[in-house]
Amino acid sequence: MPNDRLTTAGGETRKGFRVSYAAACDRLSKGMAVFSMGMIGLYVVITVANVLMRYLFNAPMGWVSDMNAIFVPLAMAPGLAVAAARGTLIVVTMVGERFPRPMRLVLTAMARAATVAILAIIAWKVFGYAASTLAQHRTTLLIALPIWPVWYAVAAIFALAVPLSLAPPLTNPTE
Repeated sequence: MPNDRLTTAGGETRKGFRVSYAAACDRLSKGMAVFSMGMIGLYVVITVANVLMRYLFNAPMGWVSDMNAIFVPLAMAPGLAVAAARGTLIVVTMVGERFPRPMRLVLTAMARAATVAILAIIAWKVFGYAASTLAQHRTTLLIALPIWPVWYAVAAIFALAVPLSLAPPLTNPTE
């Protein structure tokens, strides 16, 4: 059963939608981080195999270079969503930490609003690029794999980063 309670630094326990939403976003971001690491790991394995085939047997696997167009966007996009969910996408505290708590909260809210707006714009633009790759029937160079599914997946991941960036942190040591 998911943990829908939050114990603050003061020892009080909170529960409810806000904490459940934060816990769901935390679980989703952890799953996305594992997916991203898996994609990077798989790409490293096929690249090492290609190097070994090239230098040991003089038989490179040409299709490995095409996998760059698939693995890299699918591995990097979840990283943005995970950073958004953890609140580490944009962290500027040098100036804000000198202000009193109410002003810090206002600055944090403004930064989160700007982050949400930028992430929404990125998702919208990537969705447009995905539609363009579909309309132009773009493929990888050597083995002609269509790349539009990759870019629609990346657009969906970026779109998912928007609500993830709104998730409150599960632990808040300043309370």
